Amino acid sequence: MVTKGYNSYRGRMSGGKIVLIVVLALVLVGAVAYLALQNYVVYDEAGNATIDLPFFHRKDDRDDKTDDSTVDGTGDRDDIVDTVVPEHPHVKVAALHGTRLPDDCLWWGADYIMNTLAPEDLVLAVKRTTGGITYATDVETPQGVVVETGRPIECLRTLLSSGRYTVGHIVCFRDSAYARSVPETALVREDGQLWYDAEGQAWLDPTDPQVLQYITALVKECGELGFDEVLLDSFCYPTGGDTAAIANSAMGSNPGTVVVADELLSQLNLQPYSSSLLVNYKQGMDTTEADESIKYTVLDNLLVDGKEPGSWGIFITRSEMYTQAAQMNGMISYLAIYIGFVLVVACAAILSIQQLSNVADGSRSYRVLAQIGCEDRQIRHSVMAQQAVFFLFPLAVGLAHSFVALKVIIELVSIFGNMSIGGTVGLTCAIFLAAYGGYFLVTYLMSTGMVRAAIATRYSE
Repeated sequence: MVTKGYNSYRGRMSGGKIVLIVVLALVLVGAVAYLALQNYVVYDEAGNATIDLPFFHRKDDRDDKTDDSTVDGTGDRDDIVDTVVPEHPHVKVAALHGTRLPDDCLWWGADYIMNTLAPEDLVLAVKRTTGGITYATDVETPQGVVVETGRPIECLRTLLSSGRYTVGHIVCFRDSAYARSVPETALVREDGQLWYDAEGQAWLDPTDPQVLQYITALVKECGELGFDEVLLDSFCYPTGGDTAAIANSAMGSNPGTVVVADELLSQLNLQPYSSSLLVNYKQGMDTTEADESIKYTVLDNLLVDGKEPGSWGIFITRSEMYTQAAQMNGMISYLAIYIGFVLVVACAAILSIQQLSNVADGSRSYRVLAQIGCEDRQIRHSVMAQQAVFFLFPLAVGLAHSFVALKVIIELVSIFGNMSIGGTVGLTCAIFLAAYGGYFLVTYLMSTGMVRAAIATRYSE
């Protein structure tokens, strides 16, 4: 006599379970393939994504994209970009050499400074850390800012006319005097009080127009006085102290930019640290070909007034920027999914083993329920309710935590990383739920098989 539940009891697997296992395996393979292909996503000029696999390219195809005129830089590439040449001349970057003098040295006399303190190049304080000005400036200052009048300006003019290389040192946004005099231009806390760094100094808001106008006026005056160079110090947001308490901070990838006229740069003879070239490809140009020409031809041969325009710094095109963002997104997603998936599988496996053990231990109880007249549907519903409680409670805790944490993480990545991970997070959650739900479903099906085998034992006795 073949008893009910024979297949489950003998370890044989039904077709439905096999299909479920195959589906779960395909979901896992699809997730791994999605993460692996992130490194090969390429974006065109319209922002559309395509998959570019390297083993589909032949070497001859890559070599044909660049002809002889492109490689040696002698060809005419005006068909690719429109170049805008700056109006002011550029010179190569030179190292700064000079003696940093005390802030109040202008009171000591020019002869003493040149003969004793600094026989060669000079670095003179123009604007102190506290906000005070070391000479009688013509720039309008608030009432609380100390401006030293009298002898310092005469000493300064003598030093500037001595033929020595002079550098004016300006402490820009770290300015307690200006912040206390005009608090609406300063960095403040949530309660409106001034924010102070670890050394007790207040800071000005780098984005405030009045502050930028004030700093620009001081720089322009330094050029008019005859300084050979201007050193801008603390030209950034504060990095020390409780920066998280700043209420009006706009810190990001660009902590502040001051735009000045080209004439001012020419007058100060400022030496560029790096140069930026912004170009737009003409309509219909092939993005890949244009990128290669810019990288290997235009930048190597572009001169301004016959001179090299300083260092070009980091070269990146819009296509590469899209690709790098996608690669970063893929790397972060891979690490998060790998760690999270291991934890989810471990949790689901432990719950599954525990529930199967409980069903095996309670097989006698299920047999008794069948003997007293309970239907199979009621017994299966009992198993379902018991296992649903054990599986859904950890899931509810995880979802509550993820809802709060992921909302903040997505916003932070969008602000500081300039990319959106909402789609990746949604796909990851779907994969996790599918894997977790698969474990629950397999556990329930195996449990019902064990229950049927236990009940069938009664009928066979």
